[in-house]
Amino acid sequence: MPTPNKFFPPEILTKALSGGVLKDSASASYLNAIMDKFKYGDAVVNQAFHNIGTTALAMPLINPIDLGIRFQPKENKVPEHGLTSEECIKLFGAKEAVLMNFIPQMLTAIALEEAQKYIDYCRDNRLCEYKKHNREMRKCIDEYNFELRQSYGQAWYSYQNYLARLRERVDVDLFKCWCTFTNEAARQYIGCEHKEIPARVCFVRMILTFCEDFDKQMDKVIAERLDAPCHRKQDPYIFLISVLCMDIVETFGHKMEITGMMSLCVNILANRCRQIVDEIMSEEDAAESAKT
Repeated sequence: MPTPNKFFPPEILTKALSGGVLKDSASASYLNAIMDKFKYGDAVVNQAFHNIGTTALAMPLINPIDLGIRFQPKENKVPEHGLTSEECIKLFGAKEAVLMNFIPQMLTAIALEEAQKYIDYCRDNRLCEYKKHNREMRKCIDEYNFELRQSYGQAWYSYQNYLARLRERVDVDLFKCWCTFTNEAARQYIGCEHKEIPARVCFVRMILTFCEDFDKQMDKVIAERLDAPCHRKQDPYIFLISVLCMDIVETFGHKMEITGMMSLCVNILANRCRQIVDEIMSEEDAAESAKT
């Protein structure tokens, strides 16, 4: 049988690779078997690629066809500034705008009062191991209240009146919540001398977590109305208080397990806040009607 090099010289392969038309079956057969190096060897293939100025490992580059189609990257619409009170009321209505702000603020106020009770408990029992935590927590509470007061301006006193009404409304509910959390602490921390600490700290953190989740839901509503992304960051002082609460609980060996009754307590407090807001808006509407 004649060798392939004699009947299929490299010139035929060069013509095929250069875009020539293969008219004879011999050339086509050789092209089909071109990469069968066990049969034909490397010499013929390498010689053919050398003739066209390339190598066997090189990939041919094909210029892309420009069809004139252009895709513009999507640009997110980001508001130039935060929503003002007037813009918020225009987008969501007065009642919904007040709910979006008052519920997390009132619940946060309750959580900070509970945190202060924890600090007082440690002071009364002279628990020095939490001295550093308490110092940082007290500083965060003061800074948060100071910035909140600055943001309200003259309306701060009205906010304090609303907060006093909430305290009066949730007085009994807070007592029931406290009983629930201490019972769970006694069950989960058997033999613990100061079970009030994990109970109080867990209560504080659950309220703050509820407020954080509430704000995230409101961010989704705002993003839908504005057709723009909205991701408000959690207040740094509140975030630090939440971290301190986790650190304090870990000193008892494990985190407190969250039960359905504990979650229900926080939801009840949130409903009380909503009731207060409804009463406030009803009073405002009645006052406006009286003026007209």
